[in-house]
Amino acid sequence: MKLTKHDIRTKALQSLFSMEFNDTITAPQAVRFALDYNLKDEQIIDEASYQEVLEIVQGVIEHQLQIDSFIAPQLKNWTIQRLSKIDLITMRIAIWEMMTQKVANAIAINEALQLAKTFGEDKAYRFINGVLHNVMKQIIEIK
Repeated sequence: MKLTKHDIRTKALQSLFSMEFNDTITAPQAVRFALDYNLKDEQIIDEASYQEVLEIVQGVIEHQLQIDSFIAPQLKNWTIQRLSKIDLITMRIAIWEMMTQKVANAIAINEALQLAKTFGEDKAYRFINGVLHNVMKQIIEIK
């Protein structure tokens, strides 16, 4: 079964979230668990979808310090440690996509907002939108 791009981001979010609370799980294990969760017996996720989720997960992990250096200045009177893990991971995925130019910046932000509305706190998407727009401006200046 081929996943949509939105589903791929959702599975990447779930994989990264599980890794936040289990430091013994590897990226491939977290991705496989997220992909297999809630599958019907006859359903199998195709290899291309697995690889796309894994690419996002590994990319976010490998560039986490750089990604967080974009987020931290946007947090007025807050620290990264105080953010909801879901909100933080959602922003990390979008920023990684903007850094790597895997998709247009507007798509990365829009997808992050959809994830935030589905998985995040009630009005978190507004906060995430503001942070990501400011980060997008920084990334554009750098490129």
